[in-house]
Amino acid sequence: MMIETLPTTHEELQKIIEMAVVNDRGRIKDLEMQNQKQIEQIENLKEQLGYLQEQLKLFQSWRFARRSEKALPDETHQYRLFNEAEEGVVEPIAPEATLVVPEHVRKKGGRKPLSDKIPRIEIVHDLPESEKTLADGTQLKEIKEETKEIVISIPKTVYIEKHIHKVYAVPENVEVEGSRIRTAPTTLQMIPKSMASSSLLADVLTSKFCDALPFYRQEKIFERHGVDLPRQTMCQWSMKIHESARVLQDIIEEDLLKSRVLGMDETRVQVLSESDRSNTLNSYMWVCRGGESEKPILLYQYNQSRGGKVVTELLKGYTGYLQCDGYAGYDSGTANSDIKLVGCWAHARRKFKEVEIGGKNTISAQEALKQIQELYKIESEARDQKLNPDALRKKRQSESIPILNKFKGWLDKRSVQVPPKSLIGKAVLYALGEWDKLVRYTEDGHIPIDNNLVENAIRPFVVGRKNWLFSGSPGGAEASAFIYSLIETAKANGIEPYWYLFYLFDKFPLARGEDDYRKLLPYNISMDDLSAHFDKHPTLTMKFSTPSA
Repeated sequence: MMIETLPTTHEELQKIIEMAVVNDRGRIKDLEMQNQKQIEQIENLKEQLGYLQEQLKLFQSWRFARRSEKALPDETHQYRLFNEAEEGVVEPIAPEATLVVPEHVRKKGGRKPLSDKIPRIEIVHDLPESEKTLADGTQLKEIKEETKEIVISIPKTVYIEKHIHKVYAVPENVEVEGSRIRTAPTTLQMIPKSMASSSLLADVLTSKFCDALPFYRQEKIFERHGVDLPRQTMCQWSMKIHESARVLQDIIEEDLLKSRVLGMDETRVQVLSESDRSNTLNSYMWVCRGGESEKPILLYQYNQSRGGKVVTELLKGYTGYLQCDGYAGYDSGTANSDIKLVGCWAHARRKFKEVEIGGKNTISAQEALKQIQELYKIESEARDQKLNPDALRKKRQSESIPILNKFKGWLDKRSVQVPPKSLIGKAVLYALGEWDKLVRYTEDGHIPIDNNLVENAIRPFVVGRKNWLFSGSPGGAEASAFIYSLIETAKANGIEPYWYLFYLFDKFPLARGEDDYRKLLPYNISMDDLSAHFDKHPTLTMKFSTPSA
């Protein structure tokens, strides 16, 4: 058994003590390093927890709360009472400030009047002649009429037109050149030799692409009215219309690329039977809006990809402004062109709105939203004043740019104060990353402050997608895109889609040449054209009228 030798001298004891101290310092240093790592881990976990809590509250709001992006008055934000003050809060209102409530006219309650564009049938209710005469022979005198209006709704009216074409023959004893058989001319159809009239095609397509009523539901509706109209037939009709009228799509694309300003957006769509692709993969519906402010043009195009090459392909040969969101595909798709990208202030505002909903940094978010609201106020004033594009550009230069410069300084300051992964950090970094594009709208009065018109145009497709879920084939997706282009362009130009398609399918078989086809596009026809056509239409029993779109 070995026994350790005890130190016998002061020097040995001192050496042992020094060695123990060194070892303890090493262990202390290791513990300090370990503690520092744990502190950093805790801080990272706190940051991650804060981020997840913001996301959870945001998702809960999307699921259960109101979805409007309207700015709410401060008094409705009661949750602000529970937030601690943050650095750089909004300046307090001076004690002597007063709140001025503008005068207003109280609107009378009650039912809105019925549109004067709805056809009327007058039914007169009168007393019997015997009750108009008193016992002494005195005749009652009419003093007034009391009128009330009720709305009559008649279910889908379906009937069959039986076209009989008389056929004549030249008598055998008469010599003539050419055919001896003469037949009354037939009526041209949009889909030759089919049972589909222009009105039926317009009804089917409007129901699906405007009212989001899938073909299988329409099949059941027609069945209740005694008509056997399978969904496959309706699908084939839409594809045949696209094939026949593809020339209209080419003209729309040509006219669209002449626009000074374009707006663009995209949304997913599931398409079956795509070559070399799974049915579960997403494809995309691209929407582009252009044309003149009085004659807008909308074009929908289906593509399997969301990449920048699609933007390059769709906008080939275009030079002008393109307004879009911050998706990187627009940058790569326009990198080698003369296209100037314009940002969307609705997207920038939405980021800060999410912060306000998320529950943290709400005062910072509200500060940003107030400055953005000032920009929108200038646009609202310009609309009320009906400023032309040049006057609007000057107004933006003098009033909007100072606000933008102030907001840019605020963003720069906040960018170094907030966590980049937080909602407020993402909102600030998005605005700074898009800044050059966001301020470009001040260069030209033709450019809107945001891309909301395009988002509004894509919304009907999204609503329809929730009902029919997918397109059965690439050809069906292309046909859908074409019909959406016609319907949404008609709506944008104040034309009711059903009457437009009815008119188009009547006139298209008679068109000859590009000039005739161009006259059939929604932005090239007027209500007078529709009225002149339908007022004398043989199948309409009531006078044509078009409700506001």
